Amino acid sequence: GGEGGGGEGGDGSLEDGSYSVQLIHAAWEAIEADAFFCFTALMSEVRDHFCSNLDHTALGITARIERFAGLLAAKDPPLAAAL
Repeated sequence: GGEGGGGEGGDGSLEDGSYSVQLIHAAWEAIEADAFFCFTALMSEVRDHFCSNLDHTALGITARIERFAGLLAAKDPPLAAAL
């Protein structure tokens, strides 16, 4: 019910907004799953760099971050400066 008629009865029509909310919820769940998959894949690739014995060697996370910072500064100076 309510004023205006058209789709306000909760039938999932575009006019009442519930269909839009369902689409947004479904999209959010897909995005969350994709982000988790990407994070898991990335962590499986870089896990060896998080060994505390290697932290301050050429193979450790400190060296990787320094390499990444240099690459970022070369490719996108404004972004590197902002970080």
